[in-house]
Amino acid sequence: MRHQISRPLIDLGTAASRIGSALWESEPAPDSRASVILAGRSMSSTAFTDVSVALAAGSDHYHALARLIRLEEEFGPSIAALTRSCIETLGRGWWLLDSADAAQMEHRAAATAVREQETAARNDVASVRVFDDHARGEAVADPLGEARTHLATVQVEGVTETVPGYRALAVAIMVAAEIDKPAAMYSHLSGVAHGESSTVGGLGSRRATVLADQVAAFSMGLPIRNARTYLFALTTVLDAFMSRLMALWGIRAHEERWEQVRGRTFMKFDELFTALERAPEPPLVP
Repeated sequence: MRHQISRPLIDLGTAASRIGSALWESEPAPDSRASVILAGRSMSSTAFTDVSVALAAGSDHYHALARLIRLEEEFGPSIAALTRSCIETLGRGWWLLDSADAAQMEHRAAATAVREQETAARNDVASVRVFDDHARGEAVADPLGEARTHLATVQVEGVTETVPGYRALAVAIMVAAEIDKPAAMYSHLSGVAHGESSTVGGLGSRRATVLADQVAAFSMGLPIRNARTYLFALTTVLDAFMSRLMALWGIRAHEERWEQVRGRTFMKFDELFTALERAPEPPLVP
């Protein structure tokens, strides 16, 4: 059953990664918003670079979760942590995609870079510029200064962009995905990820395994109700992100491909979890 749940999850994530890569390598439709935003510039010279980083990092969390759930060992908090991390990361990209125009997108990306470098400076974290061959890198002498200079060149006059925290970013994309009670969902995922007793205790699946030396090793599983909730949130957030990204490009072929994979995935999840929940003696974990 774990493989049956993991398989459509992997299919949807693979489609997102491939379509995302195809978009970066494709010219947007002439009358699309992406065409207006790019205005003849390369992807690497615009805020779409930051969007691509968010999708790449979010996809990494997503694929790790999809493969973790296939294992015979039971995991609970780890699944919640990866779900939260994926939603937060895609939320970063969503904030840029949700910009009113190209100027606001560039402003938001630059403001985010300044905030990140301010945090790095406070914690004495060095910035390294890595070259295309990934074999060489060099320390950036004044990363915060560079970020502030760039912000000054792209800032929309008279406008101050306050960069949202991760909770706000996650809640915003969950609202867009029409997830019920998004703030409560984020609080729950964070509580489980951090090991808070009020939420971890609710998992209700502590298993003891007696090892060879007769020492009992306890682990936490993932009840079906939690698994269904987490995976629904994960896939609907990914769907919201990809749908917005593809709408900007205006290439119908990619949208049709996504709709097909999404339809199969959601249908399969509904079939699998409904069968599990209706079983005479439903297992505690799938």
